[in-house]
Formats: sequence, C-alpha cells, structure tokens
Amino acid sequence: MPTVSMFYGLKIEFYPNDHLPPHFHATYENHKAVVRIDNGQVIAGSLPTNQLRMMSGWAYMHKDELMGCWEAMRCGMSPGHIAPLTRGKEQNG
Repeated sequence: MPTVSMFYGLKIEFYPNDHLPPHFHATYENHKAVVRIDNGQVIAGSLPTNQLRMMSGWAYMHKDELMGCWEAMRCGMSPGHIAPLTRGKEQNG
C-alpha cells in the first residue's frame, strides 16, 4: 500500500484496487481510520482527537490531490506524494 504523506506520526495511504467511495487510509500508532475524500467523513475506524483534527485539516487542503491519488491507484499507477502538514505552513517534500 503506497504511502502518499507522513506528518506528526500520521501516515496517509491508498490501497490498490480499493472499494468505492473514493477514500484513503490514515494510521497513527495503533489507530486506523478510513476517510472519504469528498467530505472528510471517517467511514471506518478512528483516530485520537488531535490527530483527527490535523488529518482533517490537511485532507481539506489537499482534497484535489487526494482525488488524483485515488484515480491514479484505480488506473494501476503510482499515487505519487502529497506535501505533509508542517508547523504554520505547507512544505514541499
């Protein structure tokens, strides 16, 4: 499963040939959540409150890129990389 971003202990991944609706997998320590791209809703699992807030803000800022990752994976391509959340600003990386 390709990791598209990592920040503050959170890992954002996509699974090849995954089911609809378009979503990504977020993990933090032993917590896992499946998150819809279109509305940011957690559809399975959970994250601690602080990590959920960080992930939600990041996902909102990168909604179009996340959808591009989903579409790439569905076509058998690499999803690429999305800039992580950084203190006070976005950083390319």
